[in-house]
Amino acid sequence: MFEVPGYPGMGLWPILRRTIDRFGPERVMWASDASVNTTGESWAELLFSVIGNISLTAQERALVLGGAARAWLNWPAAAAQKIG
Repeated sequence: MFEVPGYPGMGLWPILRRTIDRFGPERVMWASDASVNTTGESWAELLFSVIGNISLTAQERALVLGGAARAWLNWPAAAAQKIG
């Protein structure tokens, strides 16, 4: 199932969409363990595949890419820091 090759990973988009539809975006967390990737994409390509997934709403993307994990761990986002 996860052997679908090629960045930007459009072959996996329907799988992610069905997963979110069935379980909800608050229960789906993107993992960055690139060591198990068997199709050769870089860590950045795997991340940008989720960022570029046009089937996700902005809220779903935010939850999958950290919001769900933060909520589950009760880990608040860091306060914005002023630079300069």
